[in-house]
Parts: sequence; structure tokens; C-alpha cells
Amino acid sequence: MSERKIDPITLEVIRGALGSVCYEMGLAMERTAFSPIFSEGLDYSFAIFDGKGEMVAQHAFDPCHMACMPFSVEWVAEEIGLENLEPGDLIMHNDPFRGGSHLSDITMMTPVFKDGVLVGIPANRAHQIDIGGMVPGGFAGDATEIFQEGIRIPPVKIVSRGKEVKDVWNILFANVRDSYTMQGDVRAMMGALNVGKRRLLEYTDKYGIEIWNNALEETKNVAEKQMRSEIDAIPDGRYEYADYLDDAGTTTDPLKIQVAITIRGSNLIADFEGSSKQCQGPMNAPYAVTAGNTVIGVLHCTNVKGNFNPNHGCFRPIKVLAPAGTIVNADFPAAVQGGNVEISTRVCDAVIGALGQAVDPGNVKAADFGSLYSQTAGGIHPETNQPWVHYQWGCGGTGARATKDGMNVTSPFCTNNKNQTIEVLETRFPIIFEYYSMLRDTPGPGKWRGGVGIGQAWTLTADEAIISSVGDRTRISPYGVFGGLPPKALKQCGHFCDTRIRRAGEQEFKHATELFEAVSPSKWSGFRMRKHDTFETTTTGGGGYGNPIERDPELVLQDLIDDYISVESASDSYSVVIDPSTLAVNYEATRKLRGR
Repeated sequence: MSERKIDPITLEVIRGALGSVCYEMGLAMERTAFSPIFSEGLDYSFAIFDGKGEMVAQHAFDPCHMACMPFSVEWVAEEIGLENLEPGDLIMHNDPFRGGSHLSDITMMTPVFKDGVLVGIPANRAHQIDIGGMVPGGFAGDATEIFQEGIRIPPVKIVSRGKEVKDVWNILFANVRDSYTMQGDVRAMMGALNVGKRRLLEYTDKYGIEIWNNALEETKNVAEKQMRSEIDAIPDGRYEYADYLDDAGTTTDPLKIQVAITIRGSNLIADFEGSSKQCQGPMNAPYAVTAGNTVIGVLHCTNVKGNFNPNHGCFRPIKVLAPAGTIVNADFPAAVQGGNVEISTRVCDAVIGALGQAVDPGNVKAADFGSLYSQTAGGIHPETNQPWVHYQWGCGGTGARATKDGMNVTSPFCTNNKNQTIEVLETRFPIIFEYYSMLRDTPGPGKWRGGVGIGQAWTLTADEAIISSVGDRTRISPYGVFGGLPPKALKQCGHFCDTRIRRAGEQEFKHATELFEAVSPSKWSGFRMRKHDTFETTTTGGGGYGNPIERDPELVLQDLIDDYISVESASDSYSVVIDPSTLAVNYEATRKLRGR
């Protein structure tokens, strides 16, 4: 490659174009996909890799996908070989032990050639509505090996030289329940990648291969310089933190994620030695999930701004050590479905907990509600007589920040997915929502409070369905920082996050441990719902930031008016006395209470 230096204006134009192409591919996916988890929830991501197989651009759809996707492309380069890619090829891949996350996340990529030279690889990772396995939706909370979780797809061409490899398609779609929806989603992925291919050819036509390749190389170098500058600003030293998951799904013992971060100049080493051994349930993560989410946690503790382009360059100064055979780097054939949705958030929380001891407090946040609380259901639709599969993640409150409250009812910060519109879900699946609302007294108290959690419940209108759950944060709360407090357990269930079922004709909701003799209240699978049974999910809020008695009483009053907290919480958590009849702060009583 030529060493001729690219001018900064052209570099910035191409950098901006790369991000725009990723965004345009995402819009194409959103508008053509069949499943609501794509068209409503945006549970997918797009990136562009260069001719070396290194990521040069992405768009912030799902950071958890983006940080892990480079490992999938590495395995494609290893097993297929970039030199063996040809125009018109399309590669599919989902194996967690070959750089994937969990089986539901399928990665697809297509090479782009200009004058016989590989100039880029647009790539897409998207969570499929079903991937086979022992339960609809793939979230078996008591799975003990990956074979129970679905079909594993090694790096394989599903389109070769522009022609679909029908044998591969037939094998794949014979192993999923709702093949009609999945085929529509896969073709939406293909169409979106074709958009990216067209755009890359337009830009290489405009700038030429030499300038294009130089720009891609330089954009990685710029990201590395920015990342090294941020790490170099952190005092040298070793910073440790540990966070925990409730249980493995097959046992009730908590699982530990231990991290020690060492800063040496502009280099950062994250060592997860001391984390729990891999478990016999689905709460295991492959290396890509741990490494990728470590980078996300580091980015959250830095001052990188909007012009920062997270690509291969920002990975260079960061080294992740995750011992094999642990929950942060599980050995084959461990079950890993919960690793990508639960361990990912806890890895981020642990990294932030460690770096929070060293970086500017303004770059630290409290822990999010910390569980995607994945719930799945499936059966035969009474109107179409065809299989249906429903997957919905839980949203909750994010952690408070140095100058702001946490965000209400959203995904954990390492996922960035949207709430799925319940009216759309009701039109697609035989379910009716009883309620969908924010939950009072779920935020962690602080000078800045955590975001608000959510409660939802739907009733089955089909004769029966198979339901499953993979969640966490039922027994161990998210943490607060700098004097901020964790959320309180929900009064109605005694847990932080939770799932419960109410049988038709009964008044009370019960946990799966009561109804089905499940080991864990949050991780179980394959239980049968009957018509008019109701499935409820509740999530907690985020942790607080700063001492709660330093919160402005007027903000506490506004939280009460917005129904985020109760009068009792205003007094107990914030030492603010509010007259419930006039909704006015009693400042004299508040001063006395805070003085004590």
C-alpha cells in the first residue's frame, strides 16, 4: 500500500461516509425485516470491515453486537480465508466458540471487490426470533450444553458467486420453528448488506483504491490515538472490582465476575482471573462477549466525544485476559445463551466499578438494572395454524450519572435496543397485554436517582404455549456510586427483577419455583401456559449517584408528582417531607429530618 499521506478533509469525509453507510444499512433492515424484534426493537447491528478483515466503522445500533462482531470476522478469515472470498459471496456464522456471542445472533457478511481487490466487507449481526433448540426462542434457562440451545453454524457460504447454496439454506430452515419469519429476516439482512456493497463501490469509484485504503488505515490509527490518549490520562495502577449474578439457572449459588484493570501508560490490561468456573447452566460467556463488553465499559469511563469512531484501532491498546473454563471464557460445549444477555452487562458494570476508582467521577455511572430478562413463548397460532415464536426483552432503569438521573425504561447501556410496541406484538401473537407501565419506587436513591423500572403482563389467548425465561438481578441489586444507593426490592414479589405466572381463574401471581419446581426464579424453560394464563415481568431501576439527602427537594417532589416514588420513599430515602394532600414540600420538617 502506498504511504502517501491522505489529506485531513478527505479522511473526515470518508470517515463520515462509512458511518452513514452503516446507518443506511440499518434503516434498510428495519423497514424490510419480518420480525418485531428487528422492525420494532432494532436488535441488530451493522459494521464495515476493510480488506484485512479489521473493523473500520459501525453505527450505534447495539454496542454489544458491535464490540463482539470483529471476532466473528477473524474466524471467517481463519477458516475460509479472505483470499478465498469471491464477488457475490455471502457468509453466515453464529458459533459462539468461533467468535460469536450466542446462537441467536447470526452474523452475515459479504466481500466487496474493486478491480479484483478486496476493498471492504459490510457485516450485520442480528438476533433471530428462533434458532431451534429445546424451547421456542432459544432461551432455555436450564440448558446444560450448547446443543440444547439451537443449531450451530460455522463460517459457511450461503451464497457463492451470487448463487444461493440451497443445501445450506434447507438445513438451516429445517431446524427452526418459524422458518417463514426467519427467512424473511435473513433476506432483509441480505438486502441491507447489498445496500452497503453498492455504497462502498460508489466511494471506491470516486476516490480510487489507493486513497480509499489509505483512509481506512488512517481512521483506525486516529481511533487508536484517541483511545491511547484517554487511557494515558488514567493514573497508572491496578484497580479491582467484583460483581455477581444471582445463579446459574441449574443451581442457586451466585456467580462472581472479578476483574483487575492495570493501567501502564497508554495500555490497559483487564484480567478476569478469579471469576467463577463455568457453570452447568446457560450463564456462560464466550471470550468475544467478555472482550467486547470490556471495551464498552472502558469507553464509558473516558471522555471520547461524538467524533470518535470506535473501530479496530480502539481495541489495540486494550488487552483482555479471560481464563479458559470460566463463566467469562467458557469451554465447549458449555451452554452460553445467557452469557450474551446477562454476563455482558455485568462485565460492563465490573469494568466501570474498577475504573471508577481512578477516572474522573464525572465519567462514572451507577449500575443499570442489569438484566435483559429475556422471555420467550411459542406454539401454534389459533388463527393461522402456523408456528409462532415471541421474544421480548425487559427494559428498566439505567444508572444515575454525575449530573443527571438515570434514563427510564430502556435497555441496558451495552445493548441500546428499543422497547417493542405492545400493540404490534398483539397483532402478531396470540397475546393481550394487561398492563405496561413504569413501576413506582424502583429507582436507586441518590443526589441523582437511577432510572425507573417497568412492569408488564400479557395473557395468552391461544389454547397453550411453551414459555421460558433467562433473567437475573432477582436477588442481587445494582450498585450505587459515591454514596448513591441501590434500588429496593419490589414489595409485591420480594425481588428486584422478576417473572411470575398467574393461572387462569386465580388471583395471585406465583414464581416458577412454586408452580413448576424450577431451581431458579429467573432461569427456567419449557413450561406450559394454558389459555387465559398471564405472564408478568418486572424490572428494577438503576443505582443512584451521590448522597440521597443532597438531592434537591424540588426534584424529589417532581419525582412524586411523576409517580416515580411514593411519599414514604421521599421521607425514608431522601429525608424530604411532603404533604400528600397539598403536594408541597415542608422545608422546615425536611431540614430537621436531614439534620438528623
